[in-house]
Order: sequence, then C-alpha cells, then structure tokens
Amino acid sequence: MSASIEEMRACAWRELEMRRKFYPKWIGMGKITQAKADQEIHLMQAIYRHLGGKESSQPAATRDLFGD
Repeated sequence: MSASIEEMRACAWRELEMRRKFYPKWIGMGKITQAKADQEIHLMQAIYRHLGGKESSQPAATRDLFGD
C-alpha cells in the first residue's frame, strides 16, 4: 500500500494538531515534560514542512476528516 504526498501531509497535520491538543493535558498529569512536548511538536512541524506543508494552510483532506 502506498500513500500520496498529500495523504502523508494530511496525516502529519492531524498528528501535529493532536499533539497540540493533548500534550498540555499530559504535561499537567506529569506524563510528559514541557521540554519533551516542545521537542515532539517541533519534530512533527519539521516533518509536515518537509512534506511541503505550510502551517497557515490546513490540508483539505484533514478538513474533510474533522468536518471543518
């Protein structure tokens, strides 16, 4: 099974948004440190950008998935 760049970019965006949503809660619960959360978000941002994404533009496939 293969995936298109657009599908991979949309997946990376979804993961980035999930990290932004859940990491603050996890930090508060002591499951992850702020430094680790920052590093993980930074890495996913880099993956998204490497796939040609721009943070100012949410991929269409992601909008459809979340009903935005």
